Amino acid sequence: MAEHYDLPWKEALDRLLPSFLALFFPQVHQAIDWSEEPENLETELQRLSRDATVGDRRADKLFRVRLASGERTMLLLHIEVQTTVDPRLPERILIYWYRIFDHYGERPISLVLLGDENPGWRPNLFSYQRLGFRIELEYPVAKLLDHRPADLRASNNPIALAGVAYFLARATAGRPAERMELKLELVQLLFDKGFEEDLTDQTFRLIDWLLVLPRETDQAFQLRVYEIMESTRMRYVTSLERMAREDGLQEGRQEGLEDGLRKGQAALIHRLLELRFGSVSAEQAALLAGADLGQLSRWGERVVTAATLDEVFAAG
Repeated sequence: MAEHYDLPWKEALDRLLPSFLALFFPQVHQAIDWSEEPENLETELQRLSRDATVGDRRADKLFRVRLASGERTMLLLHIEVQTTVDPRLPERILIYWYRIFDHYGERPISLVLLGDENPGWRPNLFSYQRLGFRIELEYPVAKLLDHRPADLRASNNPIALAGVAYFLARATAGRPAERMELKLELVQLLFDKGFEEDLTDQTFRLIDWLLVLPRETDQAFQLRVYEIMESTRMRYVTSLERMAREDGLQEGRQEGLEDGLRKGQAALIHRLLELRFGSVSAEQAALLAGADLGQLSRWGERVVTAATLDEVFAAG
């Protein structure tokens, strides 16, 4: 199954929009007054998307921002981080642009990031004419391939490390052991950059999504990250949350989402404890099985720092 590289970018843009624009669309970034928080209009955009009838039309993010000039405008961020060329992309941009204009009465600015592997594919124009009728829509396009991995590593822009992850994901497809080692190096580099905690956390989540590992390799990766965290005191929950959701999904269908998540998280912590300490007693397994999500979260954090199993389950 192909990895869906566009989804993690969507999640990251809520917090990393300034960094994203500074790296890929610097002219737009400079024109925005960042003293005012951008207004996220994704919920309304999703409603507009459900009305689409032609192809796979999906615009990922819609924000309303204030420009340095004082006027407000909309930014339509269409993230096409995919491995194949999509000839219908310009048509989708046009359709979304018009839908937003029709709904809000405002003219959005469409920006497109391309993550395919064809350096010559840069669709930045929709054009149609017939019988004297003519319409054109031109929009800025950025391409991940235009950025060198070495430059991205050296950058102090957190979203640049996600660009590194993008290249590593393609270079290590089908080689999980190599991917894990390179992912660990990238995580260490992220921690060494010394970004603010929330920027580090969101960038970490994006890297973790882009460099997906098989379950067994991911467990080993988590333990290695825990070792890094013992010295950096960074928070790491992404894979834990994701795998807990996966483990609890089936049970959640029958027993309710929260109970399913609780059981999935308990099972994952049980496996992590076994990987780190060798075994878990029947009494400790019973504690895990009966704990609520809050207690499981506290025990999960202690997997990082505890020297013994008893320390993980100590009161407090």
